[in-house]
Amino acid sequence: MLTMIIIILLIGLIFNLIKLALKLAWGMAKMLAAVIFLPLLIIGIALAGYVYISLIILIVMSLIGFITNLFAGTVGD
Repeated sequence: MLTMIIIILLIGLIFNLIKLALKLAWGMAKMLAAVIFLPLLIIGIALAGYVYISLIILIVMSLIGFITNLFAGTVGD
């Protein structure tokens, strides 16, 4: 009986660790996309001759970041 309880608890622990690993991987992927891929995309669009489109994308992304920080309460900190 004690062995069954330990096995059930270990299975629950394994599922929680898998969930934590997926959250970590998703957060790292978002950070990687925000820091590396989006600036490269804007630079590539600007170099291709579509400066107006890249400026619009840059302005929209800046506004989204500002509004997100405004609601998070971290503007000016």
